[in-house]
Amino acid sequence: MPFIKNKKLKASGEKRIRPDGSFGNYIRNNRREKQISKKSREKLISVNSINMSYDGREVLGELSFEIFEGDYLCIVGENGSGKSTLVDGLLGLKRVDRGSIVYADGFTKKQLGFLPQKTEVQADFPATTMEIVLSGCAGKTGLFYNKKSRELAFRNMEKLGITSIANQSFRELSGGQQQRVLLARALCAAEKMLVLDEPVTGLDPKATKDMYALINNVNKSENIAVVMITHDIPAAVKFANKILYLGKNRYFFGSTDEFAEKYGEKFNICRCGKTADTPYGESDAYRYGGEAE
Repeated sequence: MPFIKNKKLKASGEKRIRPDGSFGNYIRNNRREKQISKKSREKLISVNSINMSYDGREVLGELSFEIFEGDYLCIVGENGSGKSTLVDGLLGLKRVDRGSIVYADGFTKKQLGFLPQKTEVQADFPATTMEIVLSGCAGKTGLFYNKKSRELAFRNMEKLGITSIANQSFRELSGGQQQRVLLARALCAAEKMLVLDEPVTGLDPKATKDMYALINNVNKSENIAVVMITHDIPAAVKFANKILYLGKNRYFFGSTDEFAEKYGEKFNICRCGKTADTPYGESDAYRYGGEAE
């Protein structure tokens, strides 16, 4: 989906969402500094010296970090480094062995929107777009949906440009459309945070670029924190303001610029936060250490 410049919008920060879901002039009007003062934002989650295991093997040890309102945090690391285990802990699906994960007062796990990694079973849901998006409201309304739930579902479908396929079968949609539907579902549950597990897996380059732009605009325009597992280093340094790197026997948590400075040579990233000679979104063409998997 093309992203066009809209010269009629003021540079003061006005935003406009087109009916097809794309964002006119989003780069100019949604740009912000990557580091925002913590004093002006609410702390949502504190992870305090946690240890976690997977299949009896410790994959995370003495890990600590914080997530604030409006953060865009990318979790990166080699396969088996504990990324998915950590997300399960944040979602309350898995207990920590030691340490603690503390939620801010008034913020609960039910207020997290989750977009899991795409699977073949997921792609074959026998339901319509509207039914799947509405299911994201289940934690708020139970098994029955009221008028407020339907309005919320429709608003999130409008944001992502999928109202025209509201009554279409999910299994008939393209990969990019399916991910938009699942993102809209996650937004129905999210109040302050979205957790995304490799949301562009299996998408073509255009759908990948569109998905990244949509996620970025949800983060910027609605101040919803994004926590995303990704193997796509170029996208991480382009969009995130913080990066959590889970390496072998070492962790890094800090700003994108600090990550680029510390690991620039390892990941072929220059200090300006760009990845040398590599366009973002090509997650299969550029992986850790500059090698394709």
